[in-house]
Amino acid sequence: MKIWWNKMLSSISSKQVILGLTLKVLLFAELQGVSQQKNLPLNLGFDTEFKAGMARVQNQDHQAVRPYLESMINIGSMELKKKSRSRKSLIGRKLFEEHLIRIEKDQFRLFIDPLFDFSAGSDLTDTLPLLLVNTRGLLVQADITEKVSIQTGVYENQASFPRYVAAFADDRGVIPGQGRHKKFKEGKRYDYSLAFGHISYSPIKQLNVQFGHGNHFIGNGYRSLLLSDNAANALYLKATTTLLKGRLLYSSIFSNIQTLDRIPAHTTPEALFKPKFASFHFLNLLVGNLTQLGLFEGTIFRRYDNTEGTVPAHFSAYIPLILANSAINGVGNKGDQNVVLGLNALHKFSDNLQVYGQLMFDDLSNFKGGLQLGVRTFDLLNLEGLSTIFEYNSVSKYAYSHSDPLVSYTHYNQELAHPLGASFREAVGIIQYRRSRLFGNCKLMLARRKENGVQRIGSNPLLSDQLPTTGLSELEASIASIQLELGYSLNVKTGMQIVVGYTNRTSQRPGLKEKANFVFIGLRTTLRNKYYDF
Repeated sequence: MKIWWNKMLSSISSKQVILGLTLKVLLFAELQGVSQQKNLPLNLGFDTEFKAGMARVQNQDHQAVRPYLESMINIGSMELKKKSRSRKSLIGRKLFEEHLIRIEKDQFRLFIDPLFDFSAGSDLTDTLPLLLVNTRGLLVQADITEKVSIQTGVYENQASFPRYVAAFADDRGVIPGQGRHKKFKEGKRYDYSLAFGHISYSPIKQLNVQFGHGNHFIGNGYRSLLLSDNAANALYLKATTTLLKGRLLYSSIFSNIQTLDRIPAHTTPEALFKPKFASFHFLNLLVGNLTQLGLFEGTIFRRYDNTEGTVPAHFSAYIPLILANSAINGVGNKGDQNVVLGLNALHKFSDNLQVYGQLMFDDLSNFKGGLQLGVRTFDLLNLEGLSTIFEYNSVSKYAYSHSDPLVSYTHYNQELAHPLGASFREAVGIIQYRRSRLFGNCKLMLARRKENGVQRIGSNPLLSDQLPTTGLSELEASIASIQLELGYSLNVKTGMQIVVGYTNRTSQRPGLKEKANFVFIGLRTTLRNKYYDF
């Protein structure tokens, strides 16, 4: 562990990062008071409730950069709306209303809660009698004055999955979005763990700096073609500032990411993985009260050479200015960088209706790119708590890939943007309804993907975009998935809920048809997204 930690820290040039952050402080400083600085959960259910408040025409919050800071959202009103009768017994309050441990003194607050997911289900198309998930964890959160917040947590998991998820885990070596695994019980179950956390500091209201291990999301929809929380957590340094009385937001993320290829020469029992470095910059502008426009630049930098071994990232990796790297190195996917550019937009038609979209540009010389269009509604048909998302995504062949897979737009063998990779068209429809503590969700996904050979050349960004396809016919695969959930929120503060669910998935390609028909019941805390709709 010590070797891994030192390796990760040493790959960031402290002088370059400190210089960049210092410049931001000097440029954007404007002294005001601040509030608690923890990240809010990056989860679809929570996100819908946050966005329902942010969707109001008079609201001036920037919606595209997630996870949101606690100081940005009035979560007190959200919790108040869900409160039932107050319980008198200590056990009742701890189970259904409060954090398990809560300590408050002067300007210090500490919360400690369990994390868990205990579920049992069955895939009616499989021979395995029972599919189990056994997740245990712990979440610790603290506020130290109004300027510093700390959050840390860990999950330990043993699980068995429907066949299509297990096949993905075996092929990629990772559980979707949750990192590496080890198999046990004759290879039918998976053991894996996931750690996360951050230190968040806001010296002034207009500046927040974070150092942590986690995910990020750029966009207004269910998917993102720019940066999403699809892949596993990664070490990061993030700075977010606002200008022009809050109408302009700028965020820079510097992250150590990696492949799952081992470094050949090593002195430890388990060799380190070949590293990569990533920078993501996003500039968002509020145009009037109704429109938000954003500009994105994401770059993957080489950190390993098969001849020279570990090498430093190009100096432009540490410049905290959007488009600086593109100006220095060009926008094509060539050499030691893989650049993804994007536009993000949102328009509010009313308090209950907004449209959004993204344009993604990857290697313009070869016409690689993507398009997202979406519509989001809140309190549809004047029914409080009924929300919908309708979204279309399309990405061209070979997008996100590079001539050298060591510079692909991926982390831990998963896509950094859309889970389907490239060369696809997708339609997503989501209906969510919540009344007090009762909730129901319905998610429909239809997709078509073109690919060459069993390796999925052209649609798998882990592969080189220079692989020959001579003699390989182009195949079209289709995926249809519907996920239903019905549940009851036991504790809003901890995300604890009891839920029953059903997933029906069909995947087809010439000569092969795979089905999943999965039902389950579970008791869980839901503070993160799990993307099994791929």
